[in-house]
Amino acid sequence: MASIRILLCAGLVAALACACESKRIELVAETDDLAADFGRTALVNAIVELSEQPQDAQAFAKFANRVGELHPLFNRDVARQAELRLSMLAVAPLRAGLDQSPEEQMQRFATTVWPSVLRFPSLPGESVEDYVLRLCSDPLALTCNNVVPEVWPLILNARVWRTLKSQVDVAYDRCQWCADDPSFASIIDNTQSAHQRMELSAQEALERGQPAAWAKAGRHAAPLSTDYVVDFGNDGLVRIADQDVPGGNWRKAIADARAHEDLLGLHLRPERMVRDLLEILVDAKRAGYPRVALVVRENRFPYQAQEYQLDASTRNFRHLGVQDSDSVQVLVQSLDFVAAKSLPPPVSDQRVP
Repeated sequence: MASIRILLCAGLVAALACACESKRIELVAETDDLAADFGRTALVNAIVELSEQPQDAQAFAKFANRVGELHPLFNRDVARQAELRLSMLAVAPLRAGLDQSPEEQMQRFATTVWPSVLRFPSLPGESVEDYVLRLCSDPLALTCNNVVPEVWPLILNARVWRTLKSQVDVAYDRCQWCADDPSFASIIDNTQSAHQRMELSAQEALERGQPAAWAKAGRHAAPLSTDYVVDFGNDGLVRIADQDVPGGNWRKAIADARAHEDLLGLHLRPERMVRDLLEILVDAKRAGYPRVALVVRENRFPYQAQEYQLDASTRNFRHLGVQDSDSVQVLVQSLDFVAAKSLPPPVSDQRVP
């Protein structure tokens, strides 16, 4: 029989505040038979390999895949050891990415660390976008279905840390020797703090990411053609490209950006009056934008952003039968009617004999 004792703090970085300063992995194996020791030796070897790059997401993905391959060999005790390692060792790469934007974290972890934490494997060669859409369409539909795709990174990051915290707590409670290693307490504290941080961000995203905050697109809206969108939120704050505006001076910000931005996107809530939009068009024209894109949303999951382009010189929409006191949603309906009339007639499927 194999006698194995592994101290998890091997190779963990200072970011985890690991009490260990050097690798401490002790392994005594008295068999070369992988099946006879229930995969313990192979599990230890995989842990040792990961300890060389504990913060690397790709290295963790390789480790998680190896654990999956070995799982049929595990007995109950080894399976619990593997579960402990999967949860505890996922903390290091995820925590190393906390200073990145939610979108950058999603790109880095969606097909590497998230599949292990969320118990939702990625497919061979699957892109991050396809994995996230599949994730949001099935197991996490209730999480994603009520917010627009732009805030999915925040919502999903919070879900990952919430799930990981639960897994770490359960694995630690089942571990009979973990209390002897002070590094575990540090890991648990770090998981708790990251979880709280992500939850606060997710709550803010839920409030401003409701599909109802956008006007509903008609059948003839075009795909959104710019990422540079000025968001006039209901909270009175203005964000540009989903970032707070330094000093709140959004007019200066859009003028400064004119050197490298060809089109200005505008997001106003559907209940805002058309006169508000017209005032913003004046500012857009002064900043040098000849046209703007009024951002709207498809009225079905995944609520893709679309646009109706407007001439920034426009000073009223009376030619569309729209008054200044009408809502942005009323304007969108008129714009869609005009777009429908300007489209070429459909091509008949009937063949001429």
